[in-house]
Amino acid sequence: MAVPAYREHNRSPFCINKMHRRPSFIFAFCIGGLFSVSALAQTATIGNHRLRLTGGYGYGEIQPGIVSEAPNAWLINSALADDPKTETAIPIDRGSVARYASHMHAAQYAYKDRLFLQWSYYRIDQSYGRRVPTRVTYFHPDGANASWSLFEGIRMVRYDEQRRNVELKYLHPMLVAGFKAGFFAGGEGYREINNISFGSYIATKGSASHKPGVTSWSAAAAAPGEYDLYGPMGGLALQFQLFDYLGFHYQGGIVQRSGSFHMTGIQMVDEQKNGEFSGRSFIGQAAWASVRDRGMRHNLEAVLRLYCRYEIHLGILREDIQRDYELYLGDSIKGAEVISQKTYGLGLGEMLTGARMHKNEIYLRFSVSAFP
Repeated sequence: MAVPAYREHNRSPFCINKMHRRPSFIFAFCIGGLFSVSALAQTATIGNHRLRLTGGYGYGEIQPGIVSEAPNAWLINSALADDPKTETAIPIDRGSVARYASHMHAAQYAYKDRLFLQWSYYRIDQSYGRRVPTRVTYFHPDGANASWSLFEGIRMVRYDEQRRNVELKYLHPMLVAGFKAGFFAGGEGYREINNISFGSYIATKGSASHKPGVTSWSAAAAAPGEYDLYGPMGGLALQFQLFDYLGFHYQGGIVQRSGSFHMTGIQMVDEQKNGEFSGRSFIGQAAWASVRDRGMRHNLEAVLRLYCRYEIHLGILREDIQRDYELYLGDSIKGAEVISQKTYGLGLGEMLTGARMHKNEIYLRFSVSAFP
């Protein structure tokens, strides 16, 4: 049976056109697919990397090391000093905690939410007035040369702490959903500046061999004492993502840093005899020491995700540090009958006692991420 001509005519052009179009269609599909796969791979690659910027403020209380060490150090140094102008200083209080405000900012790079590289800067810069108990009070008993006295021997008028950290952290997923555990390690640069005032009061008796009947007191003057310390740090890191929008982070580890301490300063001393001003003298304080800090630092925070890349961090910080002096050299150069000394020659008081420091802080920080 013959095929109608119109069918051949109609089918033939359609088949020919379809055959001509098919390679173009396949080529376009393949090229489009390659671009799609490339785009997906690029998106996945970007999604593996994240940059986070963090900043915020904290409020807490601190037991400063230079105040903590003063009671026993001054007692030992004044008792051992072979100086007719020196009287034994007995501490009757040991200072108290001081409140402070802090700020912190950091930059962090993360890979697949497992590997983290972070640089951070933390600072406290707090001044204290006379009503703040950052002082140590001493008692001088009645003796052959001087009457008893009660005086403020040391006061911290400003505390400035600067800390820079670089750390690498790794977190590995555990069996519990949302829970990761790992470790962190890094280095720390630490600088602490204490502006310290040294006070004094003594009244010599009329029978004293040196400046009889003279009352000497110091209104105190600030002498800056500066610590420059460096060292490694590391410890345990935990993370638990309770919900998509709420997680808990913990980081705790060992702090070990060492370096030097130096202090210089002059305070004026007024002298009075028979109720009248009789002169003015001075006390020069100078010291250098080799210092080592060892202790623990803990950070626990709740992280609330607001919208995709924005987060709020509400956390607590706890530090317990033991400060020891491997070598302490210094002198209190005096031109008056006073009780005021950080050390004489070899600072046995500082080397034997050391200092314990602790810090408790609550903080609020904000962070934003790029390439979430």
